[in-house]
Amino acid sequence: MEPTPTWFLIIQTIASIAIALTFFVYWRQLVAMKKTSYGQNIIELHKFLLSPDFRNSRKTLIELTDKPLSEWTEIQKQEAEFVCAAWNFVAFLVEKEVLETEQIKDAEYSITSCYDAARDLLADVQKQRGLNHWSYFIKQAEKLKNNRDYLKKRKR
Repeated sequence: MEPTPTWFLIIQTIASIAIALTFFVYWRQLVAMKKTSYGQNIIELHKFLLSPDFRNSRKTLIELTDKPLSEWTEIQKQEAEFVCAAWNFVAFLVEKEVLETEQIKDAEYSITSCYDAARDLLADVQKQRGLNHWSYFIKQAEKLKNNRDYLKKRKR
C-alpha cells in the first residue's frame, strides 16, 4: 500500500476547513434569523396587548375586581375570558421560553390585576373545563405576585 500523497492531504484539509466555515456561516445566519423572528414576535405581541379591543376588555375585567362573579353579565364574562385566554397565551410563551420573563415585566401590574379580578372566574372555568384551563396564566400571575410580595418585604 502506497502512502497518501501530500497534495491529497492538503486538498482534504482545505475542504474540511471550507466545510467547517460553511457550517459556521449557516449557524450565524440561523442565529440572526432567530433574533429577527423573535423581534417580530415581540412587536406583534406588543401590538396586540395595546390594541383597543384587548385594552377595553382588560379595563372591563379590572373594574370587576370587587364584583361577585354571579353579578357579571355575559358580555363581561366573555371579555374577561378573552383577557384570561390572551394572558394564558403570553404565559405559555414565557413558559416555553419563546419570550423571556423580562419582556412581560412591564405588564406585571396588568397581569396580576387581571388575575385578582378573575379569580372566581378562573376557579369556575377550571371546575367546568378542567384544571389545566388557563393554567399558564394562573402560574405566571402567582409567580409575579409572589415575586412582588417578596420584593416589598425586602424593602421594609
